[in-house]
Amino acid sequence: MTFNQPASNFFNRMLFIVTALMAGCNSPNNNQNSTAANNQSSKEPAKTISTNAPVASSPKATETLRIAAFSNLRMVLPILVSDFNHNYPNIKIQITFAPNTALYDTVNANPQSFDIYLSGNQTYPKQMLASVKGVKSSPFTYTRGQLVLYSHKYPMDISPTTTLDQLMLDNKPFSLAIANPENLAYGVAAEAWLVNQNLYNNIKPKIIYTNTLDETFALTDSGKADFGFVSLSQVLNKPNNIALQNVNTLSNNYLILPKNSYPPILQDGIILNQPDTSQIFVDYLKSVKAQDVLTDAGFLPICTSTTILPACK
Repeated sequence: MTFNQPASNFFNRMLFIVTALMAGCNSPNNNQNSTAANNQSSKEPAKTISTNAPVASSPKATETLRIAAFSNLRMVLPILVSDFNHNYPNIKIQITFAPNTALYDTVNANPQSFDIYLSGNQTYPKQMLASVKGVKSSPFTYTRGQLVLYSHKYPMDISPTTTLDQLMLDNKPFSLAIANPENLAYGVAAEAWLVNQNLYNNIKPKIIYTNTLDETFALTDSGKADFGFVSLSQVLNKPNNIALQNVNTLSNNYLILPKNSYPPILQDGIILNQPDTSQIFVDYLKSVKAQDVLTDAGFLPICTSTTILPACK
């Protein structure tokens, strides 16, 4: 079984992300917690999609939607907002990014300050529905994450199971970072993968649990942890690897785990306020066009009977 896609596919992915960022995302600092995605370029994205996103009647007066988003959407969500504004120029969008638990705490404490909440798991939107008065929208799934085994130290040229097995057989010391499975679907998926590969019991003493997915990536990327289970979107969108010449080197540092080898990493959201206008953006987010952009950014699409995407076939 092949765990990494061909280098050319990753080149194409990175080329699209870079081009789209240049064309549609005019933010001076993507690492700020609050990003205003209002002044985007009017150019079309570099990649054209045959199936267009749904177009509803745009409000005549300018409206502002406030979105609270899980931090692994930091690179791709501004691109989606830019494309959305081509059809809906009167709907301005402000985005607040944060790690999963911190984001939930912020939104739960101030539900009137946000219109759409895009979480990193399915649990928090359900809790939001139960705890916030006046919310009538049901949680919805907007994307599915991909789990990778990443290392800054070790080349990843064989299967992830063989890589870890060999280290165990050679009695080599190593550490493995995993996001806290209590609040992140990525941590749940990582533990389940280790169990499915009959590795969990032996590797358990080597696991370093982190509070956030961002911390897992930072710990692994700095070399403080030898390996880490992170999202493909984090690896592809690593800031200092946006340069296209680094793509081939980067692809040797991670392995994509087969999506059927761990529980689906479903990221859910919920509409909190401005239901009519918010629904317009949610419909766009779940459209074929937006799902294709998310796929290019390292996510798996939401596959339904009406979805026309290669990854869904």
